[in-house]
Amino acid sequence: LGLFRAMSFFLVNPLSFEFELVDCSPAEDRAKVDALVQDQIESGKFAWALKQSAPVLFESRDFPKSQRGLFHALGDSSHTFGMFCGLMHDHRTANQEITFRLLSIILSTSSYALSEAQNTADLKNKVLATNHDLQRTLQENAVLARIPAENPSPVIRVSRNGQVLYGND
Repeated sequence: LGLFRAMSFFLVNPLSFEFELVDCSPAEDRAKVDALVQDQIESGKFAWALKQSAPVLFESRDFPKSQRGLFHALGDSSHTFGMFCGLMHDHRTANQEITFRLLSIILSTSSYALSEAQNTADLKNKVLATNHDLQRTLQENAVLARIPAENPSPVIRVSRNGQVLYGND
């Protein structure tokens, strides 16, 4: 883990619009990380992290031991679909700033790729829905097109100059 003693990813639940922990390493820190992050969200600190385009450090003294960590929003300019949270080791490293910058580049690039994948999936769903609507309309038109031919009464269509365009049997 290097800089972090625990790393986690939260995604936005599309039904509840709440952040839900989807992965935590090491797994035994899952409950602690989830509680800490939910506390940071409720305190409003994560709202600040959402506005930044870089990692945002936080420190919480509300837990048995002071916790230092880092948030990074995952998303694009139009919406946020998740966040990264890393809990840092107690010791500071000399290359922390470089690590933060590299982490920001990696997470921003990943966010862009994930949002493009989401946009592609949304577009595919719209195309499929439009195709379904088109198929249904074509079926309805085919039924309507049969009405003149199946009508037992005489049906005739004449152009303005008197030419017969259609006549049923």
